[in-house]
Amino acid sequence: MADSAAAVGEHVRETSADEVLGRQDEGLDLAAILAVLVLEGDGAVADAGLGCGNPADIEVVGEDVSSWNFGFTVGDNAASKVGDMLWFGPFKGLQRLMFHTPIVNSFIVGSYLYHDYVWYPTSGRSRVKGWDSTDWGRLFERYKDGPLGKP
Repeated sequence: MADSAAAVGEHVRETSADEVLGRQDEGLDLAAILAVLVLEGDGAVADAGLGCGNPADIEVVGEDVSSWNFGFTVGDNAASKVGDMLWFGPFKGLQRLMFHTPIVNSFIVGSYLYHDYVWYPTSGRSRVKGWDSTDWGRLFERYKDGPLGKP
């Protein structure tokens, strides 16, 4: 992954996010661009001159973004509460049984059933339709056949 990030470095080093998104048809790989953020602290990223993903250490030129707040929050749901109880809580002793045996597949099946047959039909469909009309939704739609069009 570090090689991908290094290869992208020449393209993104002095390019704004809008320019990067607008130049995808020139072969820029969004996965490699995101790798820059994921590999923060990795020597290969620093050696490639790609900087870091820590917003406090990034100098933004041309606009003061210090007061931007997107209002993102992280909440708990049933799955995260069960996970917390199995990892940190009273059921910690069951970790090996629940996560190192085929029982772990029950979590995958449960997520599939919930999201495909409960959440999406009741509330997800309208959220997705609303998201489709945003800039991000249109960008996502461009990737339907791959980042560079049909293979």
